[in-house]
Amino acid sequence: MNQIQEFIEKYLGVYHEEVKKVTHTPNGKYTSQAKWGKLKYKESSITMSIDEVSGADPVTEPFRMVMKLDKPSSIELLIYPHSYLGRRFRERFLNKNSPSLQTIHAQYRFTGNKELITQLCSMDTFRNLIFNEYICINISQQKLKVVTITLARGYRDLEHLETLASILKIVNNLVSKTEEGNR
Repeated sequence: MNQIQEFIEKYLGVYHEEVKKVTHTPNGKYTSQAKWGKLKYKESSITMSIDEVSGADPVTEPFRMVMKLDKPSSIELLIYPHSYLGRRFRERFLNKNSPSLQTIHAQYRFTGNKELITQLCSMDTFRNLIFNEYICINISQQKLKVVTITLARGYRDLEHLETLASILKIVNNLVSKTEEGNR
């Protein structure tokens, strides 16, 4: 049993997996297998998906975890890692003892609702969960009812999947509180 399936079944969710597809190309053998599932995590609906690829062209669709927001929201949020050059620029031109180099602002770039960003950055649990991860968190105007987390480097283990679900739940709860405060 793979880790995604184990995580989904732990929360009594539904897991699906396509038959492994094998193609022979001039560059060699290429295999692909899509996996996805749905579950309830602390009363919120989560959908997970990945298209595992191996062989001649090892390009994989990123692992995605999507949580349906408790209430539809008009709030936008985008959290993504600084680029390599962005990190080097900050290290070079900011004072080495600057507190901003030791915060998540040194690792991530935040755009969207300022009130929500302030609340997220002030939460110790959120900062500890995303510190040294390489993830993108997104709530967009195109998909007002979901918050998406995308990993650039893949998931490590079952505990890592729990961490990602916790991050989504924290964002979901704060979006609900922020939306209520704006009304």
